[in-house]
Amino acid sequence: CGQYATTVAGLRAARGRVVVVLDGDLQDPPEQMGALLAALHRDARTQVAFAVKASRRDASWFRIGCAGLRALQRAFSAVACVPGAGSYCAMRCTVAARVAVHPVDNANLAAVLAALRVAHTTVPYHKQARVHGESRVGLGGLVREAWGSLAVTGALRRLAWGAAGLLGALGTATVSVVLR
Repeated sequence: CGQYATTVAGLRAARGRVVVVLDGDLQDPPEQMGALLAALHRDARTQVAFAVKASRRDASWFRIGCAGLRALQRAFSAVACVPGAGSYCAMRCTVAARVAVHPVDNANLAAVLAALRVAHTTVPYHKQARVHGESRVGLGGLVREAWGSLAVTGALRRLAWGAAGLLGALGTATVSVVLR
């Protein structure tokens, strides 16, 4: 089903006052859960505690892609995404319920939470190498996740409007040059 669909299924099934989302490949250390829970409970207004990557070991192409996505999010998103945040987080059950019914097919969980505009805090950690094998997501899956993340935060719509405006301006300039 993909990571996001699996996460949403888990959120729908979850019970309790707090839900922790953690990837199964153990790149994100389960030992951070205590720090996430402590950060979440420090302030009753905080709805999500994100584990954010202070460092990570990834291929160059992946780092470049992530930097490009962050640049697009910063430039065009209607909401502020948390830099370095992914799906590793602790959230209150009310937020989990909102994510579970949010109409998104594929996106980064952090982008969906940003779109929901929930109060958050962060806990830094160092992302380790995958314990077992390679990621099964692949380039296509990463592109679909990035596309969905750009869509859910409003960046894709703003980017499309900007591109349409630019093309319109170029078309007008071309027509005016031809008419002279």
